[in-house]
Amino acid sequence: MNKERKQRVLGEKVRWKITGRGHKGGTIKRGVVVEVVAAGESPTRRNFPDLFKNKRAYVFDRDHESYIVRTIDARRNTVHYWPHVIKLENDSNLGDLTSSEAILGFVKVLKDKDLEKEARHFIKSHGLPAPRVGYEDLIMA
Repeated sequence: MNKERKQRVLGEKVRWKITGRGHKGGTIKRGVVVEVVAAGESPTRRNFPDLFKNKRAYVFDRDHESYIVRTIDARRNTVHYWPHVIKLENDSNLGDLTSSEAILGFVKVLKDKDLEKEARHFIKSHGLPAPRVGYEDLIMA
């Protein structure tokens, strides 16, 4: 991983590896940059209350530009992170949604299991490519 701080832009898809707290070997997080935090400033509790969910959470200013990244957890909830800039990498391997991912994504947002089964059958019967692992993150982006 390149150890210099690369500037990011709003909407950029990024990934980073978190370690510690029982994450053996690390866990890859993926998300979208939703806010640029200027050097010497910190995110606000008003804009990102989930960053302050722990009563002991302290947010210190950073001496460089940093970024708030929106991710989606296993329960399909939006979660924001303020990762170390040096750990961020471009996540271009996710790319844009394929047609099958767009169809399934739309159906998942509706939360209709029967419709999801029909959509999967449609995708398979029409020879569309199977959705990639992690495509759901792009839907919520």
